[in-house]
Amino acid sequence: MALNSVNPVIDNSRRASITENLGTILLLGTYFHEIFRKGVIERGVVPLARGAALSKRQCECLALAAHGLTTDDIALRLNISVRTA
Repeated sequence: MALNSVNPVIDNSRRASITENLGTILLLGTYFHEIFRKGVIERGVVPLARGAALSKRQCECLALAAHGLTTDDIALRLNISVRTA
């Protein structure tokens, strides 16, 4: 589960809003995890389909991210856009 926004800029107002709601966000994550665990994992539900294998480029991006590179760094190194990275 990811929480993101189309607006990449975090100004002081957004930062304050996130900080104010952080407890609620964490609580949502905790409850979602519990529901998922009980509803899927504990019952042994088999996925209906497997995801497609990652492409070579996706593996490169993932490996670079795992080594601490930022999206900007990855884009520059692989000569791709930041959005693609």
